[in-house]
Amino acid sequence: MITQDLFQEPEVFITVCSVAGVAKFGKSIKNLDRRLTLNWNNFEDQQPGDVVALFDCDPEDKDRRCNNASIIELARETVDVECSRGYQRTSVRLERKDLSTKGETSLGWWIAYLRRSQTSSSWLVLKSNVLRIRPHWMRELRNVIGDIPLTSLMIPGTHDAGAWMNYEPARCENIYVRYYICQEDSIYDQLVNGIRYLDVRVAHYPSTPEKFWVNHDKYRIRPLITLLEDVKRFVEETKEIIFLDFHGFPIGFTSRLIHDELFQFIWKEIGKHLVPKTVPASQLTPNMLWRTNKTIIITYAESSISSLNDYLWPYLVHAWGNKRKISDLEKYLGDILANFKQTSYFWSTMAEITPKPIDYVSKPRYGLRGFAEHVNIPLTYWFQRKNWYSNVMIVATDFYLGNNLIEMAVEVNRHKKLV
Repeated sequence: MITQDLFQEPEVFITVCSVAGVAKFGKSIKNLDRRLTLNWNNFEDQQPGDVVALFDCDPEDKDRRCNNASIIELARETVDVECSRGYQRTSVRLERKDLSTKGETSLGWWIAYLRRSQTSSSWLVLKSNVLRIRPHWMRELRNVIGDIPLTSLMIPGTHDAGAWMNYEPARCENIYVRYYICQEDSIYDQLVNGIRYLDVRVAHYPSTPEKFWVNHDKYRIRPLITLLEDVKRFVEETKEIIFLDFHGFPIGFTSRLIHDELFQFIWKEIGKHLVPKTVPASQLTPNMLWRTNKTIIITYAESSISSLNDYLWPYLVHAWGNKRKISDLEKYLGDILANFKQTSYFWSTMAEITPKPIDYVSKPRYGLRGFAEHVNIPLTYWFQRKNWYSNVMIVATDFYLGNNLIEMAVEVNRHKKLV
């Protein structure tokens, strides 16, 4: 339960642009992926001359300013503010680096809303924020959320989590890849960044050395073992709670024996971390899991299998609108969240645009990155509505760094109260 309205105050945040491509500069080719985007909201007192700026050091840390340099001189890029809410893509890339659950959480980029002082030539920082990883956010909120049922928390997730690929022009400038890759970070990196729900589709290929694969529908992506190893590594480092949703089995599951073989495969890799079905979903709390040191919840789409297995939770209900237009998706999700108030089972909102076959022909270069870029910022603000963030459980998106839902989920859960 949340009694107050959140997200009413001025805010700034950094997202990562979902679209990618290449550009030629002279004889060199430059990747245009992972560009940082500056976002600002609720600056109702916006004044002429206000600026939003990107920094590679904390703009509020005066000890970092070289030779007493003005704040504005330290900015890597600036945007003139012309309205209370807006966003601007920059030319600065978020370079890839090995993420870790230990040490510094800052990714080295800050955003600030600046206004020139009326009494001097200096600039004032009205609001600032840093782009960061969140490997321990649930444990850090233990004193707040520990005894609240998981069904009452807001959980950020990734749609088709296993359909990920780092951007490489030689591979990614292919129409098929453009329309079946939904993420660009490894499972481990998704979790380190703060994702706690993974939507997974598994296929069975008996003639290959690795029999179980992560698929996006009919497209084979990578061996399932790599996903399980990343999840295992993460939970052993952090003890965070993960929803691992086996959402579908698109190829090869022709008998119960194959499901049994899959469970044995899963059990061998992560069995000691699996949460048993000892209480109903509506009563399961983080503290219960932390006391037993079992923090992976597997939900399973095949009810005839899960009903007979103590470690496979029932089918996770998905609110999937199958919508191609932003306005239609907003209405669908709004209707669901305005009228759907339940805490008896696990469920998710699948907050992504779904392309149609005509898009493969009419928008061959657009791909899922283009659709994600189109919707990620709007849905960030949709979920700032009280009846949305109060009622949602899991929210899964494509190219998740293009929205601010992880930071928002942490804030929402920080204000949760046990009824």
